[in-house]
Amino acid sequence: MGTDVSRMSGQLMIVTAAIIISAVMFSAVAVALGPIGEMDDDLTQMLRYGMLAVTVAIGMQTAAMNMVFARKIASAQGADAKLAAVRTRTIVLMAGGEAAALMAALVILLTGPSVLVAPAFGLFVLVAAIVFPTPSRIQQALNPPKDRYS
Repeated sequence: MGTDVSRMSGQLMIVTAAIIISAVMFSAVAVALGPIGEMDDDLTQMLRYGMLAVTVAIGMQTAAMNMVFARKIASAQGADAKLAAVRTRTIVLMAGGEAAALMAALVILLTGPSVLVAPAFGLFVLVAAIVFPTPSRIQQALNPPKDRYS
């Protein structure tokens, strides 16, 4: 099982790093190029506040999905099923964080930088920090405390 955890950790680190790099690069391009045109102030504010609302929704969805996957991992039978659930959890949660970051970058590209899109990037960093797949985190997910999800 130790080699499976190490191998899967390495594979997931590559996937996670690719997600992080793509979001950072797109965001950097958006900051460098944005805003790409003139936009009505009302529409600009609507996009920014809409992005803030989407960030809150993605954050709630991410928290809920983390709890669902924690139960799924805890109830999985066998090491392979647990590893598959950990892999799925990592990818799904990172995809949610990436969605928030990419949508924020799109809003920056359209409207220019704003503090209202910062929470989306904060959510992305938080999710990446929580689920980044180190061998010890994968091992901990495979063997959670017994009373944690009962």
